[in-house]
Amino acid sequence: MKKLLAFLSLSVVSIPVSADSALLCTDCSDPNKAKAFATSRADSLICEQTEAPQTLPSDKSCSSKSKIVTFVDRDSGKAYRYNVYHEPGAPWSVNANKIALSNNMEEGFSILTKFYRDLGSAIKSASSNISNLNDSTTNLKDASSTFAQTKTTNCPAQTALTTVMDPYAMQNVEDLARLEIAAELSSENDRIAFNPIKKDKIYSLNFKGLNLNIYDNTRSKNRSFVVTFGHSEKTTSFQDFLLFTVDILGYDANNIPITNFNLNDSSRVAGFTLSRLRGENGPVPIDNECVETRLEEAVNMGLLTVKTSSVRESGGASGGEDSGVSFPVPGGSGCQILDFVQGGEHIYTFKICS
Repeated sequence: MKKLLAFLSLSVVSIPVSADSALLCTDCSDPNKAKAFATSRADSLICEQTEAPQTLPSDKSCSSKSKIVTFVDRDSGKAYRYNVYHEPGAPWSVNANKIALSNNMEEGFSILTKFYRDLGSAIKSASSNISNLNDSTTNLKDASSTFAQTKTTNCPAQTALTTVMDPYAMQNVEDLARLEIAAELSSENDRIAFNPIKKDKIYSLNFKGLNLNIYDNTRSKNRSFVVTFGHSEKTTSFQDFLLFTVDILGYDANNIPITNFNLNDSSRVAGFTLSRLRGENGPVPIDNECVETRLEEAVNMGLLTVKTSSVRESGGASGGEDSGVSFPVPGGSGCQILDFVQGGEHIYTFKICS
């Protein structure tokens, strides 16, 4: 049988920038470059044509609102604030007047920018292959998947596919990653006791009565935590890997960061990126027996539940009965849709054709 797989996409929620915020800039520690960056953030100039006597040319009136721009140089941590506005007359040049920041604000932004750099370095250093990650910490149970205990097939046991299907394995990977990132971060940053946090592209710090935020609007991507796998159900020239974005939401009593990991669609599972498996370019053909076997095992072990509906020749679906733990659905001709659910959440969908 030919089998087709499509995954559903996840939604992304953004958070707003608060009033006490600074933009992150690159290569703007030099005063001239800092002023140039400030002027580049000026509001757009709005012009109107004004009426004039017939004997005179018409005139143009232009203006823009003045704007306070605060930003921090990524490498030095130097913070700046400017009042930016256009001149009221032609050629309406942009002016940027520097505003002094308090010592506490300068120090707080410097601490927060160092956290930005050190967190990226810690995530990069903590990234590892799955076997090294398992061996690096002994006070947690092995991060291998439940499938590692099954002896029914010759398929590889600890893979990206078996890990993402098993919530226990995913939790173990994230717990190990949390400790590794915490160890790297504490070794690089002696100001971590101020408990800076990160959510998406916003880095925040409460410092001496100030609530400071840095918004990373640069084109560079935030560092992601990567776990590579030495084995895959499908042999290709590339290793499977799980790629996580990392947020720091707070700190526990031992000052270990409380982390939030989000699996990125660029992850590679069973030889495909997750975005492809989620149906980005339509269903992906699955012709690998180990992939089929692992999905069947996941259903039989209760890690996944599956519902089926038949597909008519025209492509429409009918039915919708629970199939229990029977997978794949035996017999018949044509195609069937298999919807996989974990913890009440619809995870992915198979289209199976005889």
